[in-house]
Amino acid sequence: MQQTDSAWDHRKTRFCSRLVMHYLLLSLQHTNTSLLDMSLSRPLVPNDHKVIPIIPPKNRRCDVKRDFPRLLDVGPLPVLYHHLIPSNKKGLPKPPLIHCGYLAEQEFLFAYARQHGLSQECAGDYEGDIMLLKLDTMYAAVKAILEELKISSIRIRLPHVVKQGGGTRIIKLYSNYSMKRIPPTEDVEKLARFLGMEQEQPKWYFDAKKWRWS
Repeated sequence: MQQTDSAWDHRKTRFCSRLVMHYLLLSLQHTNTSLLDMSLSRPLVPNDHKVIPIIPPKNRRCDVKRDFPRLLDVGPLPVLYHHLIPSNKKGLPKPPLIHCGYLAEQEFLFAYARQHGLSQECAGDYEGDIMLLKLDTMYAAVKAILEELKISSIRIRLPHVVKQGGGTRIIKLYSNYSMKRIPPTEDVEKLARFLGMEQEQPKWYFDAKKWRWS
């Protein structure tokens, strides 16, 4: 059992290293910061992030009234901290579901859908009224964008997540529970350029429903 845990910890460390390098490559495209300078920093939890549920609660469960508002104050995380990657060790709490991705800008996706005849609509309450099925239209637009870019490594996922002050949807790349399916950096960069977010690194968003430790 110790050998199994040790092997998992080794893989977990490799995942973290790969994740940090992923962010470095994206951020260095538009900065003069060297890899050596960046390598001196580690994704330590800053003091303003040392709050539940970013860190696990002790001797209690996560509470909606007490803990959820803290996510609304903090917003998405710039990096995934090491303790938020699930471990196979027995007895350890399981972290919340946290998605890595880019904001799904509704107006951008709606405009793309209109240009390509992808708008999903239904009849309204009154005769002649037409209602836009927003989420269905966003899914159709993202599906078409990934096909246009010939990206197969990123699945079509638009999870509802927590951002500063409320909720939103993002174009998900992967999560802390799918670290073995990190898409290639070139695919992430290609998508970011298409979305006009080439100067932004993807952020980590807590799932709006599965934000608790368990």
